[in-house]
Amino acid sequence: MDKELILKEKLAIEKQYGPWEVDNVCLGHGIYTRPDDTSSNLNEVLSIIEDFTEVAFSSLRILQIVSGEGGLCLELARRGSNVVGIESQEGKFQRACFAQRALGLDQLDFLKLDPYQPLKDRLGFFDIIICLETPATLSANEMVSIIEHLGWMASGLLVIRVPILSYEEYRNESLSIVSCGGQQYLGAFCGDVNVPRESPMGQPENLACRPSFTFSEDSMSKLLKRAGLTHIYKYLLHQEESRSFLFVGKKIPSRQSLY
Repeated sequence: MDKELILKEKLAIEKQYGPWEVDNVCLGHGIYTRPDDTSSNLNEVLSIIEDFTEVAFSSLRILQIVSGEGGLCLELARRGSNVVGIESQEGKFQRACFAQRALGLDQLDFLKLDPYQPLKDRLGFFDIIICLETPATLSANEMVSIIEHLGWMASGLLVIRVPILSYEEYRNESLSIVSCGGQQYLGAFCGDVNVPRESPMGQPENLACRPSFTFSEDSMSKLLKRAGLTHIYKYLLHQEESRSFLFVGKKIPSRQSLY
C-alpha cells in the first residue's frame, strides 16, 4: 500500500473498531499503529524460538492462539515464517488483518475463530504453537483438554503462558487433587464461575457453574509431558505477575531430531 491508502484505511479501522490498544506496528512510510508498545513479551518469545529451534524462521510453520492485534504474528511473518493467527474478538481481528494487508505479508493468515475450540482437523500440524493467553476461569478438565489438543498439533514446540500456584498460594491455599483422563493433578479451586452451554474444546457442561482450577507447577509440567512434550522449561516473563509463567514444551520423537 502507498502512504495515503495506509493512512485512509487506518483511520477507517480506528473509527469502526477503535484504536490499537497494545501492539505498535510499523506499517511502512513512517506510519505506526500507536505511539508506544505495551506488548513487552515479543522479543522474549522471539529469543525463545531462536534458542530452541536453531533453524531459519523461513522454515517454520507457526500458529498463535489468541493472536490479538497481531504484533507477534506480523513479526514472525516478516522474518519469513508461515504463520496463522487465531483471534475471536472482532476489533483485534480487523486491526491485525489491516496491518497484514498494509505490509503485504502473503505468508500470514488471520482467522476469526474461537481459539479454544478443536482446530486440528481444519489446520493440521505446526512446528511451533504459541498461546500467550489462557482464561483464568478454566476448570481442570478444560485446561487438560486444551493442552492435550495443542500438544497434539505441535510437532516441535508448544509455548504457552498459564497461571500456576505461587509459592505463597502453594503454602496457604487449601490444595486439592483432581482426576482428569485417568491422571491426578494437584492445585487449588478458585471459586465458582459461570459456564456457557459449551465449554472450551467443545466439551458440554451439565452444571450452570463450576469451580476454576489453578495447577501447581509440577502438575502443569506433568500435563505438558502427558500431551507428548518430552522436555519442559519454565520462564518468568519480563514484568509478569509472579503466578503466571511461560512454559516451553519441546517434542523430540525417539531417535529423531526436532526438525
